[in-house]
Formats: sequence, structure tokens, C-alpha cells
Amino acid sequence: MKFWPLLFALASIFPITLFGQVTGIEQDCINALPICADQFTQAQTYRGEGSNTNEIPPSSCLANQENNSVWYIFTTSTAGVLEFTINPLAGDDYDFAMYNITNLNCSDIFSGVAPEVRCSYAVTNGATGIGNGGTLNSAGPNGPPFLAPLNVGVGETFALMVDNFAGNSTAGYTIDFTNSTTSIKDTIPPVIDSVNTQASCVASNQLTVYFSEPILCSTIATNGSDFQVTGPSGVSIIAANANCGTGRYTNSVVLTLSAPILIGGVYNIQPRVGTDGNSIQDKCQYNAITTPVPFRRDAVITPDFSASFVAACNIDTVNLTNLSTPAANITSVLWDFGDATTSTQVANTFHVYNAVGTYTITLTVNTADCTEQIQRNVTVNRSFEPGFTIDPIDPCPGEPVQFTDTTAASGALYLWRFGDGNIASSPNPVNTYTSPGVYQVYMRVEYPVINCIDSAIASLTVNAPAVARFGLDTNVVCQGSTVTLLDSSAGVPTAWRWDFGNGDTATVQNPTYTFNTVGVFDVALRVSNVCNTDDTTQQIEVRVLPSFSLGNDTSFCKPDSILLTAYLGADSYLWSTGATTESIYFLDVPNDVRVTATVNGCSYEDAIFVDEQIENCLKLNLPTAFTPESGNKNNFFRLVDPQRIDEVTIKIFNRWGRMVYQSNLVNFAWDGTTINGEKAPVGVYAWFIEARGLSGQNTFAKGNVTLIR
Repeated sequence: MKFWPLLFALASIFPITLFGQVTGIEQDCINALPICADQFTQAQTYRGEGSNTNEIPPSSCLANQENNSVWYIFTTSTAGVLEFTINPLAGDDYDFAMYNITNLNCSDIFSGVAPEVRCSYAVTNGATGIGNGGTLNSAGPNGPPFLAPLNVGVGETFALMVDNFAGNSTAGYTIDFTNSTTSIKDTIPPVIDSVNTQASCVASNQLTVYFSEPILCSTIATNGSDFQVTGPSGVSIIAANANCGTGRYTNSVVLTLSAPILIGGVYNIQPRVGTDGNSIQDKCQYNAITTPVPFRRDAVITPDFSASFVAACNIDTVNLTNLSTPAANITSVLWDFGDATTSTQVANTFHVYNAVGTYTITLTVNTADCTEQIQRNVTVNRSFEPGFTIDPIDPCPGEPVQFTDTTAASGALYLWRFGDGNIASSPNPVNTYTSPGVYQVYMRVEYPVINCIDSAIASLTVNAPAVARFGLDTNVVCQGSTVTLLDSSAGVPTAWRWDFGNGDTATVQNPTYTFNTVGVFDVALRVSNVCNTDDTTQQIEVRVLPSFSLGNDTSFCKPDSILLTAYLGADSYLWSTGATTESIYFLDVPNDVRVTATVNGCSYEDAIFVDEQIENCLKLNLPTAFTPESGNKNNFFRLVDPQRIDEVTIKIFNRWGRMVYQSNLVNFAWDGTTINGEKAPVGVYAWFIEARGLSGQNTFAKGNVTLIR
């Protein structure tokens, strides 16, 4: 038994203070005082609530949470009924809350994961606890001070918070468990419950060890020497982290290994005396049992391979070496060469690619437990692939051209043919072409190292100088019309600049342009390519465009006529009727009428729609007086210039209402004779007429006429 943990516990149980009421780290759950016997005496009351305030959840029966509190921790060593009594030494009002933290920790209390199994907030002074006839699990301010006993099993761990509500007394209290049928005399040493080796098939250099009950952080050596791992492969522990922070206890320790465990199988871990001379102890200073605890580790694999090329004249062979570790774990492999072929060769293999390109090689490695995969790209360029570059790629006559071999075949022999009659035998020759044109450049390479002869060929265009020329898509340019300027320059220009002679410009090869002003314009074109720049200018005459209007759409009454006139003084006319005169008469309704007038080669067209007029076309013109038998043109009463009249009914009456004349003729003519054949006397006569037009329109009119003799 080591003495410094015991001295630490005694100092925690009986802290020294100058003021009667004490404070200490045990006012936080993570530093709870251990209770290792059936009776525990707290000589003086505590003041305040520690560094971690309000550690209990809002759902607790303690409405004011912690006031003057201290935390305790204990573990049951036998199954039975748990009871205890908190006896104040001065009759103070004590409250308490108890949580089951088996395999949990203090942070699980506030989050609600650790259940609150008993809680009392009774306002009465004196003893409180569980047992003594209590029936409730939780009691508020007006509830009973004693709650129902608790059935517990072996190895359950509880955190008990005792709170002196008023905090007026300097006296302490005792906690008495003697009425329990379970025992909290912790005679069970801690053991390793389980080992977490991280996710399966993951090569990890950490192990997490879980204990059956909280252990003292102060007994864990940070170099990991308190633990030993044995198994199919050697395992070295280099560090231990209990994640205690400022707390006294922990349920788990994270061990860091010098290297991941790769060999699969059953391993054993056991506590032992560390290099600090201490053993791992629980809260009651019992040493951890050193019995080995088995755990299983997967047989993992780290896939890897290398690729190397073997030179050939037409194809490449790739040698592949399986570098996966540890090799002893490999049970099977699958090589996928990326060209629809595979292999199951475990260690090393090779593959021949029949075409150049970039391929993805996938190596899948299997162990008894795991499958891992790695991919790498390999580029098959052929070990001997003749080729060359040309600079510049668009030369002009007289410009030196550099040819550079890209075969990368040291010691090769060369023969160049440049297509203009010149030849060379150096790896990187220069040739100057004197004339534009397309040349086929041929390079022959002989590589004695692998007894291979191959060749490469490329086409080279030597540019001709640019010569500016252009035309138009029309022979006549009229004002307001759009024309297209057509580039016909020689020498394959790559840039164009047009000036239309009026300040407007364009940079496309064949621009379209609208000349809105009459006149003569100097249109200029500048072209350029890699060899030179050239200019040309042409005069373009923009002629007047005749403009006229046939007027708005109209109509006329038959048998009237209509006269339409086009542009005056044009060179030529063409009507939709075929007429070629300046004006044209229409007696019949023409409907659509179009005419084109041309002046100096520029034509303009206008159209009008002429329809037949139906309304207001009848004309009933009658005189107001006539002189029968006078021998002049007023001898008869009749219609004057009748038009578009098909039927007529006319009746004439004297002043007494007697009808003196009637006719149904359009061309009626009353000569002043009555129906009885008598001459009508001088006077005023009333007439009534009904008429029907040629278009079916009916009309009625009436009036007076004076007969004069």
C-alpha cells in the first residue's frame, strides 16, 4: 500500500481552514471525496459551490441547485439495498442529490445522461437521507427528508452531492450507510473492463482502456509504463492520457503506441507497476488487478506498389512490385491495370500496354479481416516515340525555323527532309524557307541501343505576305441600303481594319454596313498576318434612293375611277398590274397595288390597298324646278347624272295629294303631263322616290319641284 494517496485523501476529508467553514476541490464532482467505509464524518461544513458552478441539471429537485456543497463518490461491492443517513452535527438544513455514474463521468450529470436516482430538498433541519420508511425518489421543499431505499448491484458507482442550504453553522455532519444491506466498503479492486482499438481495419497507434470503476488520475504514469500489451506482434506503449483535466478520477485511459498494431489476432493488456514505482489505484487506494485482459485486433494492411518501365520500340512493359505492409497479413490481391485486364499475382507482376495513354492501376489487398485499395496513374509514352517540335509554327519566307527532336534517345542517328529539297543530320537543325507554301517535314531516327528505327512527319505552312483586296456584294450602293464588304485579300490575313470613309470603322473580315448619306466615300481596308501589313482603298458611290408614297389605303364607289401616281421623274416604273407609266387609272377595284420606281439604279417600292366603297355611293340628284315644252334642257323632271342605281320608284303629287305621275324606270322623265294625259297646271308638286343601288343598298328621298310654263 502506498501512503501518499492515503495522505491526499485524508487531507481532502479533513481540510484545514482559518474561518470554520472550508472550501476545497471536492466541491466539484470531478474531485469528489471517496467514501470507502460504512460511516464517513465531515468535521466542518463547506462554503460555496466550487469552481464548476451548478453541476446538477435544471430538472433536479434542488430548485436553487448548489449553495454550500461538497461531492462524494462511492462504489457498491455487493448487491442489496442502499440506505444512508446524513446527520448534521449542529442540526442544519441539508439537501442532497445522488446520481448513478456507473461507466459514466461527471459531465454526464448536467446533460441528463447520468440519472438522478434520489434527490431531497426538504426545508426541515436535521437528519436526511434514504431509508427509514421513505417512499419517494425525489422530494421538493415541502417533501419528507427521507426517501425510498435504492436497490443496487455489484460495482455500481454513485456521485452524491450534499448541500448545506443556509450555510450558517461551522459544524459538519456524518454520512452513515450501516442500515444498507449492500456494502460500500470498497474491497473490489479495479479491473480493465474493455479495450477500444478504434474503428475496424484502421491502422491506429492508440488504445483506449476502460476500467470497472473510477481510478485515481494521480496513479497513472504519463509515459504509459503502468500498462503492458503482449500478442502476435511486439507492442510498445510510449504515452498515457487519462483526460483528467483538473479532476481526481477517470474511467478510461488513452494509450499511445510507438507504431500501429498491424498483425491481426488476440492481444492481452494488463496493469503493472510503472516506472514511477506506483500501481494504478481506485478511489479507495486498491491496486488494479494485473490479470491480462484479451482484446482482438484486425489484421490490417497498408497498400502500396511501385511501377517501372522496360524500354521497347513499339510498346512499354510495366513491372509492378507489391510494397503493401505487413506482407504477412496478405491473403489475396487483385491488380486492375486500367485497360480491362487484371491479375491476382500476390507479390510482383508485369503488364504490357498495347497503346499509349494514361492508365489508372488499382491494387486491392485483402487480409483475413480487411480490404484496402490504392490507385496510381501510369503514363505509357512508348520508350522510343519519335517526334519533334517546330518554332515558329507559322513562319514567313526568309525566317529561320528551329526543329527540336523530342525523342530523347541518347546516341540516336538522324535524317531530316524539310520538303524544300534541304536535308540535315543533326538532332536539332534549323532550316529557312524562301517561298510560301505547305511543306511535309520528315525525321528518321535510328536507335541502335534497342535496334529500333522509326520516323515522324509533320506538316508546316510557310505563310505568304498579306495583300489587301476587297469587293462588294452589289454593283449599286443606294442610300439607306445595307451592303456587305467582301475581303478577298491574299496571304491569309489574321486581322482586318475597315474605314468606311465617314469616321466609322470595323474589325471583322466581312462587315455589313449601311450608308445613310449620299456621296462618294473612300473605303479603306488594312489587313495583316504574321508576315506583314497591307492597305488598299476603293471609292464607293452612294446614290439617291427614290422615296414616294401612294398614300393611305382607300376605297371608291363604282363606277367611279381612282388615279395613283408614283415617284415623279423616275427612270422606270413597274406596277403590279404590269403597267410602266408614272400614273395609272383604276376603273375596277384593284385591291393590292404595288409600284417600284427606279432612279439611277436605286429602286423604291410602295403599296396601297384600294377597296370598293359601299356606303354613301347612291346619288339622287333631282332639280327643284322644270319648264316643260320650253325647248331647253329643263323640259323634264328627272334624275341628274344617276350613278350606281339599279331600281327606282318615283311618285309625284299635286297640292291636294292626288298622284299625277308614277314611274319605275331609272331614266324616268316627267314632261308635266298628268296620268289622265292632261297638262298639269303651274305650281309646286311633291315627289317621293325609292332607289336600290347596284350593291344592294336602299335609299328613300322626298322633296318639292316647281312646274313653270
